[in-house]
Amino acid sequence: MEFAIFTMWFGNPKTSFRDMMIVKTLLYTGARVSELINIKLADVDFHYCQIRINKGKGNKDRKRKL
Repeated sequence: MEFAIFTMWFGNPKTSFRDMMIVKTLLYTGARVSELINIKLADVDFHYCQIRINKGKGNKDRKRKL
């Protein structure tokens, strides 16, 4: 299924790179849409390849690998 989704994105030249990264981030991290909307650049740790999700479900903070 994942391959089919990515094939659909790569096959459509009108789809932006940003939209593709949003879908990949949702799939790989398991984050909810509301959590992804609130992620700031400061929440991304490029050195350890992690995203800090602040105030997620249950008002808890957590980290997810990319």
